[in-house]
This record gives sequence, structure tokens and C-alpha cells, in this order.
Amino acid sequence: MGLIAYQMHKRKYLKEYEKDFIEFFKELIYHKEVKLRLFGVYNMPCFHQLYKDSQEQYDIDFAQLYQQCLSDESKVRRKTAKSLHEVFLMLQDEDTTLYKEMFIDLLTDTNQRILKTMN
Repeated sequence: MGLIAYQMHKRKYLKEYEKDFIEFFKELIYHKEVKLRLFGVYNMPCFHQLYKDSQEQYDIDFAQLYQQCLSDESKVRRKTAKSLHEVFLMLQDEDTTLYKEMFIDLLTDTNQRILKTMN
């Protein structure tokens, strides 16, 4: 889904449906089924890259979405932990305080599976 969004965005095919596409993505993150939440987490870095400068316009807060996923059950939390480092690559010149706090929380987690994910 992320690759499709990227290619459509690059070709400007997505403009007319961007808001709907982003709403669908947010629904995945908050969905009751773990598989769909995992699908959303897997695609979050791509959506974050595409829409990091349009968060107000599309009413999306990626820091909040990452926080939501990190407070989810273990599979979703681990998948999010695996991709959190990508945020720092995307936001090199921006304030990453919230993401640093999330990262530190993961590093100090007592769950061995989370700790192994972070190494």
C-alpha cells in the first residue's frame, strides 16, 4: 500500500483522493483486527514520508499514530519498534523530541522481545 501511495503521489494521481486515502490509512492503524493494524504499521514510514509536511492539512499526526501503535499489543508494538528509526532519517532537520522519548521508552522496556527488536 505504501509503495502504491508513493507511486500515485509521484505521478500526481492521488491528488483527488488523497484525503480519502489518508483516512483509510488511519482506519488501519485503529482497526480492531491485529492483521490490519500491522498492515498499517508496515506502511507508516512511507505515509509519514509522503505527508509529513501536510499533517495539518490532512488532520494526521504521525507522532500520535506511532504512540498509538507503541501502546498496542506486542505484535504491533514490535513492528512499530522495528521501524521507528526511520523517523529519525526522515526528520533530520526537525524536532524529534517526541520520537526520542518513544525510542528511550523502548530501550528501557522490560519485555525481552522488544529489547531484542531494538538491538
